[in-house]
Amino acid sequence: MKELKTISELKRFLYMFKDLQKIGRQLNKLSENSCNYGLTDRQEKREDNLIKKADKIAKEFNLRTYYQGDPRGLSLYLVLEKEFIKGRD
Repeated sequence: MKELKTISELKRFLYMFKDLQKIGRQLNKLSENSCNYGLTDRQEKREDNLIKKADKIAKEFNLRTYYQGDPRGLSLYLVLEKEFIKGRD
């Protein structure tokens, strides 16, 4: 993870983290809909856009996102780059 050296960098990270939490809640709701009813084309596109937005935010802090579509738990995870690669082995 990128080292946060100043208060302004920490504040920026916290704002971005709040955005990621919001994205996670939205993805969880889409996962529920997917399991219960299936997604419309519009919802599938929204899901893709949310994942891309989360990836963009995480990349700014040298992190990766992991999305899993099971609505019973968290849908969006932040992972360190080395852990992401290690988990794929």
